[in-house]
Amino acid sequence: MKATMAHPLRIVAVSGGLQRPSKAATLAKHLLDQIADEFPCEQRLVELGQLAPQLAGAVWRSQLPDTVEQELAAVEQADVLVVATPVYRGSYTGLFKHFFDFIHQDALVDKPVLLAATGGSERHALVIDHQLRPLFSFFQARTLSLGVYATDQDFAGYRLQNEALLQRARLAVQRALPLVELARHARPSAAEAVVVARNKNRLFSQESAHSIAMNKEPAFHLKSICFDENYQPSDNTRVTTNFANLARGTSRQQNLRNTLRMIDNRFNDLAHWDNPTGDRYAVELEIISVEMSIDAKSSNAAFPLIEILKTCILDKKANKRIDGIAGNNFSSYLRDYDFSVVLAEYNAHRAEFGTPDDFGDLHGKLFQQFANSRLYKERFGKPPVICISASTSKTYQRTGNQHPVLGIEYQQNELSSTDQYFAKMGMQVRFFMPPNGVAPLAFYFLGDLLGDYTNLELIGTISTMETFQRIYRPEIYNANSAAGKIYQPSLKHQDYSLTQIVYDREERSQLAVKQGKFAQEHFIKPHKNVLEHWAATCAI
Repeated sequence: MKATMAHPLRIVAVSGGLQRPSKAATLAKHLLDQIADEFPCEQRLVELGQLAPQLAGAVWRSQLPDTVEQELAAVEQADVLVVATPVYRGSYTGLFKHFFDFIHQDALVDKPVLLAATGGSERHALVIDHQLRPLFSFFQARTLSLGVYATDQDFAGYRLQNEALLQRARLAVQRALPLVELARHARPSAAEAVVVARNKNRLFSQESAHSIAMNKEPAFHLKSICFDENYQPSDNTRVTTNFANLARGTSRQQNLRNTLRMIDNRFNDLAHWDNPTGDRYAVELEIISVEMSIDAKSSNAAFPLIEILKTCILDKKANKRIDGIAGNNFSSYLRDYDFSVVLAEYNAHRAEFGTPDDFGDLHGKLFQQFANSRLYKERFGKPPVICISASTSKTYQRTGNQHPVLGIEYQQNELSSTDQYFAKMGMQVRFFMPPNGVAPLAFYFLGDLLGDYTNLELIGTISTMETFQRIYRPEIYNANSAAGKIYQPSLKHQDYSLTQIVYDREERSQLAVKQGKFAQEHFIKPHKNVLEHWAATCAI
């Protein structure tokens, strides 16, 4: 018998089933109907299988189309949730988790949630308590005490037929009624909800500004993935990452094998002592993604700040691993924004190329905050070193200095825009052409390049980054003759050899522009005031 209430309940069911028809959706709809028999309500069934093409490729909520955004909003605004998922590999479906990753972490606080699942047999019944309940506990939702699990034997086609299961469903709903009624009476009116939402948004904005302005360490988060011959860029990996460009297409695995072989060969060439067969060492690489949250209390809105490489050296003779240097390659959404958006707009109507006075300030301060953070120091033992190509617009002259590993030092005739940009990151630069190399590399560092690192650590960086430059810029780093006493790198140089690795340099340039615009839309514009306030008040 239905209770009489002024406002109908909003009940939303989410089915994680990927097919249609779906047993999970059938179970969810049945539970919806059971609750509707008790209270006046507005029902909504969200079938994730129908949203998959629009949902699966998104990394940020802002990338989702309106159809998916409406379903997320419906879940967040519901008075009561029913969730049902098929069991896949012992858990809920990946699409189910992906959908709830976009739900704001405070949106489900104290919301009653009825848990349900379907599986091939009874052996998966614990998925409700071991997988679903912890997920919604994170959201601080009120998961109802009795869940409903159905096996294939409980269905006739896609219709529920088992009386014992139907009885359990009725019991689960009956047990839920007190909480459902409480949720109904606790629900604010539409006008109150608008006021609450506005106040919450205002408070969130103030807390975010206070958080990033006052905390000495913004909320950084690290993710890592092994770069080996089995590396496959995930949808979340930056498409501008040079490693990702190498690991796509028909030559993907051969590219990776050849790259890793080149790195190992170059390492053993430089670490030749006590290494008569030239195969004592191997280099293992880890891609480290650094994300930053504007709201220090949450990683939900984390923005991908930078991406670096971490080397590890395997000494096969001593049977031990030696930590290498963090940094090496350097990718950054914000740097792409500065160079492809800010510079382009600043010089659009200028007769002579220039840079704004504050060019790179925000990026530099954020990088220094990360490099000085507790998170960095706990994860990495020494300051970062970034190794990239020398500038094609500058001239280099040999000095009298020669290092046993770094090689011959060169001096640049004047600072490049890249040098000035890295200086705002707190980094100095020196240029060395390693033994048996053909062109100087630029080494950007925070401490003492020659004193802070062992020879093997430096060789790990040299062998890795010189190999990447031979692939990216063969005209310079795979030239058939070495740089002379006075040298200017040129991508128009014709006397060079190609590697066996397929790499699309033009694609990389185009993607850098796209990623710069992405940073503008998803980081700079939404948080402009907060970021400007932080940059102005942050003391490095």
